[in-house]
Amino acid sequence: MSNKFVLPSGMMGRFGVVKLWPHLRTAENECIARLQRTAKNQGLTCVEIDDVGKTIDPPHRQMTQADLDFVIHLHFQTPKAYDIFSFGALWNPLQFYHDFGYIRCSRNLMTHDDFLSCDSPGADDMIARMISSDPTRAEPEFYMFHSLSDPVLEPTLGDSKLFYVGINWERLGKGRSRHQELLKALDSTGDLRIYGPRHLQGVRVWDGYKSYVDELPFDGVSSIAAINKAGIVLVLSSEAHKKSSMMSNRLFEALAGGAVAICDENQFTKKHFGDTILYIDTTLPCDEIVEQVNAHMAWIRNNPQEALKLAREAQAIFNEKFRLDVSLHKIYDGFQQRRQKLESLYVPKNTSPEVTLYLLLPDYSLEILQRHITNFKTQHYNACRAVLVADSHDALKYGKEIDNEIEQSGLKIALKTIAFYERTKNGNIRQRHPRGRILADILRNDDQLTLQSLYSFVAPNEVLFSNHIQGLVGTLEANPERTFAFSYSLLRQPLADAVQHNISEKIFFTQHVINDPSGYGRMMFRRTAQVSKLEAVLPYLDILAPLGLTSLEEGAVSPRATIVIDVQDPFNIDGKTKEDERNILRDQNPARFDFLECAANTRDYLAPTSLSLENLLVTQKRRILCELIQSLPLPNFVRAVYRPPWRFFLRLYRRHQAN
Repeated sequence: MSNKFVLPSGMMGRFGVVKLWPHLRTAENECIARLQRTAKNQGLTCVEIDDVGKTIDPPHRQMTQADLDFVIHLHFQTPKAYDIFSFGALWNPLQFYHDFGYIRCSRNLMTHDDFLSCDSPGADDMIARMISSDPTRAEPEFYMFHSLSDPVLEPTLGDSKLFYVGINWERLGKGRSRHQELLKALDSTGDLRIYGPRHLQGVRVWDGYKSYVDELPFDGVSSIAAINKAGIVLVLSSEAHKKSSMMSNRLFEALAGGAVAICDENQFTKKHFGDTILYIDTTLPCDEIVEQVNAHMAWIRNNPQEALKLAREAQAIFNEKFRLDVSLHKIYDGFQQRRQKLESLYVPKNTSPEVTLYLLLPDYSLEILQRHITNFKTQHYNACRAVLVADSHDALKYGKEIDNEIEQSGLKIALKTIAFYERTKNGNIRQRHPRGRILADILRNDDQLTLQSLYSFVAPNEVLFSNHIQGLVGTLEANPERTFAFSYSLLRQPLADAVQHNISEKIFFTQHVINDPSGYGRMMFRRTAQVSKLEAVLPYLDILAPLGLTSLEEGAVSPRATIVIDVQDPFNIDGKTKEDERNILRDQNPARFDFLECAANTRDYLAPTSLSLENLLVTQKRRILCELIQSLPLPNFVRAVYRPPWRFFLRLYRRHQAN
């Protein structure tokens, strides 16, 4: 295939790939190295970024839509948490989602704008199920495989040895590799060459294998050279891969290396490569599988020209359909049209309703001010006005700086001042005014709001993606009977050395949950005649103020996570739900409140607003720890690592419990 590639007009030729484990030796490193190599050969640039969109290499700059055409996620461990078009690669079998926690992992996948299929019925059907009730989604159009584009070497039988490569990470937990019985049997034949890491987290994962040769660097090249030298490759799939009819990169490496492939009964291989591959039935007893492998090895050595013909035919199919540069060309060639198609599914047809964004600035901070300006500036929805609501005391003190930032932005942003706090004569804060009173005052005194207006409040701890407002407007347009709409949200939780994002799909209508807040900016409201009813509710609410705006009615849902909420920000954790607020909220709509309260308690969705372990007994603390560890969504091999010490701790806990 020709390496010539013409970059479509309007595209930068730079895309990102998320590297989740930059300091670990993983198979993803090899995939990324091949993506980067392929991109470079096509005159493109593949940039390694972390899960929040910052470059892996210093100075760890935050990437934006001005920097990258799109981003590719190779794994389901993290959601999209940056404002750039993203693809989720469907490279993992369905079983992996269940092993790592299906709800969390599948939610992560659905934060992406589009998906890259690898022609696995199991993975594609999962996406089809998940988007079946979402009219703003479409099934994947582009393909990308666990593949490579170069080097592609001339077919050869090499040393007529059987190449096998693997990380063998199962040895970390089970002490037994995925194909241990077969590999041990082949180890004694003298035909096998095993490559992989010597040590993994302190464990010699290939210890005891005479056929083990050495490590291969994750450079996208070395494994292909080793395959070409061996001449024959053993391609084995996990049971999870076979159930999903999904092929790993092992087959594509074998074909690029010009080797004859001996594969298991994965339906993907049979569908696409037919009789150009030699097959073994791994459902048979081990000694019979070994006989099949030995028979294939003998046939290859006794019929070298016919074997080379198979290798050439298989490689030709690989070159035509499965090379990485083939996939990348098609993605770039069709990206702009695909993006327009997807956006047309959720962009409102009527773009005339004006949306007012009230950007709340209760405590002046240049960082928050710039965040609010960016939130407004990046919105794709044009019929949007912004009102910066600053504390009146801060406006006097920082007015020039605020005016300067707005002027430099080139945007038309109105400034409204309001007293967020009750202060002493010398300006010290005595107490904070209820937030509901602030919201009510804003709505009451905005003469530009009409009955046709839409509005949204944006809190200082919130970041809006550029498609956030248009998504909410489109949702309200599709649901004219609803008085408000809300989006999914990404809840940002800083950890010791990283940031974790969880996805919130619901709103807790009867109280404020600190670790899963309802948020402000995720909701958009219609300015209807009924807004006058809020005068009897809002001024008396504080933490539950945004819920008071809903009148506890059912909102229309925009099933896209297009807002990031920092749950550790003081704006979120400053205060807790008081019973008098809940009573006021209940007065607004008693039947609805009781229904929501009952449903939430039944599902055990409500969490305490505060948690303290100080007054618990030691045995109670141990019980909580036991329950937490048991509920962790960890894969089986990780559970196996901590199983022995965990059993010891469990026995200790039960002994104390009995006493």
